[in-house]
Amino acid sequence: MPLPIVCASDLMCQFLEMLRPVFSKPQWKYFETVLLGLLHCDERQTMSGWLRAVCSRCSLCGMSRFLRHAPWSATEVAAAWIRQFHHELIPLVQAEHASQRQSQSRRRGRPKCTRVTGALILDDSVQVKPRGQVMRGLGRHYSSCEGKVVTGHNLFQALYVVLGRQCPLQPRMYRTKKVCERDKEPFFSKIDLAVQTIQQFEPISQTHTLVLADSWYVCKSVWKVTKSRNFTIAGGIKCNRKLRLMAADGTRRWQRVDAYAESLSDEQWTKVLWPSDKGGIVVEAHSVRTLIHRLGACQFVCVRRGESIRYFVTSELTASLEQVIEWLALRWEIETFFEDLKELLGTDHYQVLHDRAILRIWTLACCLYRFLATTQATSASHVSIGQCRRSIRDHHRFLFLTWLQQQFQDGLSPAEIDSFLAS
Repeated sequence: MPLPIVCASDLMCQFLEMLRPVFSKPQWKYFETVLLGLLHCDERQTMSGWLRAVCSRCSLCGMSRFLRHAPWSATEVAAAWIRQFHHELIPLVQAEHASQRQSQSRRRGRPKCTRVTGALILDDSVQVKPRGQVMRGLGRHYSSCEGKVVTGHNLFQALYVVLGRQCPLQPRMYRTKKVCERDKEPFFSKIDLAVQTIQQFEPISQTHTLVLADSWYVCKSVWKVTKSRNFTIAGGIKCNRKLRLMAADGTRRWQRVDAYAESLSDEQWTKVLWPSDKGGIVVEAHSVRTLIHRLGACQFVCVRRGESIRYFVTSELTASLEQVIEWLALRWEIETFFEDLKELLGTDHYQVLHDRAILRIWTLACCLYRFLATTQATSASHVSIGQCRRSIRDHHRFLFLTWLQQQFQDGLSPAEIDSFLAS
């Protein structure tokens, strides 16, 4: 049975109210319908599915116009939820600085500078569309989930994490050069998108920014722009990268990182705890301060678990091995984010043809994710995004039953209520 918009919770209405200036009055109705539809739709997340899940008197044609033609800005929507995130986190950041100052031991001289680090995590995800032949922006991309090249759209995303709280930035679409030529769009590589994101990013005041990325994005361009903004970068590198070694006689040579890792003795590996939701995994790690070809001075870290060895670098030369491992483990937050977007909000279910509508669907899904993350952070117990979604749905169901009770008390018949919900 469709849920009337009036049954939305006060918490959700308060969150959405910050976005009212972005939309006109007719657009606002469709905006609420899409977000409630994303929250309550149990079938495929399409426009028809949203309209079946929400009683809002919206039409399918109107929904299509809202997503493709209506004059509202996805950039302004993202900017609104990012401003709200900053507003929420500034008091928490200040409290964290005060807590660090209070915990410092008394000693002569100036107290140590306190630091609160926010992680800007960069990655992309393929939305598989094997039958979407006439969709704009459609191309051939490698999917790590499928383990092969597939047809679909590539969602480039940045996730900002501060004190355990998440805020997605505005999603963008990566198009291959061939697709850009076909659609007559300017071409930007994934590296270009990453550089633009770092250049335009505004961190929360009194925080230090840590850029986290996988081996695809750890390159000279991203490294250079990160350091130019006094940010720290950490991420994976491929096994064919080279690091500089210095012999006892002062001679220098370059060696592949995988060959260097294989030459290490068992005594040179240190057991550390790789953080995870299940309490952590014991791995072996080794770090050395060196130069990586085309990156410059950095701290190189290799992590061994069984027979598998992975390679990482960070521009923070003085960080401890445990601190670097904690940073690297934090990158997994964006993988969970992509999984939640697909599994809970169905960001790969769309059937619209225009790339503008696709980007708007991704933006509205990220907006709802931001609301779920806010609810998760304010929850009394540790819950997942999926559990938050179920809790909100249950509360809306209770409000719906209360609304039905009120309609019956006001004298409406079951037929009248059914006609209203079916309209």
